[in-house]
Amino acid sequence: MKNKVIVVGGFGLIGRAIVEKLKSQKLEPVVVDIKSDETLSEDPSFSWDVTNRESEQSLLDHFLPQASEITGWMKALYPRTPRYGTYSFLDDDDDDGIEHLAVHASAFYRACRVAVCVLKKSNGGSLVNFGSIYGPLGPDQRIYEGTRIHNPACYAMAKESIIGLTRYIATSFAKDNIRCNALCPGGVFDNHTEPFKSRYEQRVPMGRMATKEDVASSAAFLVSNESSYVTGQVLMVDGGLSAW
Repeated sequence: MKNKVIVVGGFGLIGRAIVEKLKSQKLEPVVVDIKSDETLSEDPSFSWDVTNRESEQSLLDHFLPQASEITGWMKALYPRTPRYGTYSFLDDDDDDGIEHLAVHASAFYRACRVAVCVLKKSNGGSLVNFGSIYGPLGPDQRIYEGTRIHNPACYAMAKESIIGLTRYIATSFAKDNIRCNALCPGGVFDNHTEPFKSRYEQRVPMGRMATKEDVASSAAFLVSNESSYVTGQVLMVDGGLSAW
């Protein structure tokens, strides 16, 4: 029976919520993350460093034999570089923004290649990529002024690249019964402090930041048969922010 869903980045804030949501729907999540010593109750996991090119083959070798059991693949993935961009696009003298963009884009590229290979062998399935509202939308830098949070240019470029890859896979592999969609969350509350929280919520029609459960429920929809005719789409889970 095809009931396994691979969750790349499953030990993160949103990844954990996705794992619990999938379990509530009688699916079997398998966590892929850089950490191998961390567990989510009894859930199986596999260690993978997304920044290591050679590890792509190890991921493929691990999951290809299980392909007949795999129905979905999610990448709640947020690869980190030593530094995450600069506060100023024009002061990026050390090319740390370029480094972040390269790591982020290549990680999704590799993970998608493995996912498509596995799903082809399993006669199809659902692939869900995690982007951000700041792929299709520009950031409102006023929200970040005077806070420790920033939104660098490399982040926007990386998230937009995920949308392009999603649409490429959706049209190129529909013949293999593979669906591919991008889920783009708005701000997810994770102990954010003022004034960022109130500024952000003022921009959202629903008047609040997302919860991790909000995002997990949308992800579960995209990987399920309830979305069987949905592919190549960008699902904005943002409380209406993009509707302004």
